[in-house]
Amino acid sequence: MAASTFLIIIKPVCLPGNVIHSVKLRSYTRINNSNLRFSYFTVNHSETFVNHHTGVHTQNIESVWNKYNYVLKIYKGIVVLR
Repeated sequence: MAASTFLIIIKPVCLPGNVIHSVKLRSYTRINNSNLRFSYFTVNHSETFVNHHTGVHTQNIESVWNKYNYVLKIYKGIVVLR
């Protein structure tokens, strides 16, 4: 996803003071915190899963998506509960 697309999606729903944690992608390098009403931090997964300078990680949202996808699979009948 391009940085411009990311910002089009994120800006309308972010309130002043919100904090966004994201995986560091080359296309996101143009995102400049000074022009945003929210804080934006990244973690580079090719180096580590936690940014040791800021403490930023994406484990929480990855966990949420994992649970959501599991429930969705149950709903669609892909996973059978035992």
